Amino acid sequence: MIAADRTRKARSLAVDHPIKSICIRRLSTINTHKNKGKISSEFADAAKHRAQNCRDRALDDEMYAQTDYKSDMTQKSVYTFVEKQGVT
Repeated sequence: MIAADRTRKARSLAVDHPIKSICIRRLSTINTHKNKGKISSEFADAAKHRAQNCRDRALDDEMYAQTDYKSDMTQKSVYTFVEKQGVT
């Protein structure tokens, strides 16, 4: 049983974890847009925060992970959420 717990924990920490890989790609896109000057540093920070919050929620809530996580992590969804917060 202890070995199973270690294996489960290792899988959840792996970079190829399906929930984490979506977040890693979104964070990479945000960094690329910031570096190209498409978005401000303030906007990028807010977008990263949003993406990380969605990731954390998906890791804690399996139903959210299976239903809304992928749509909440799209570039359009993340950027729209940040814009609604008044960050430019």
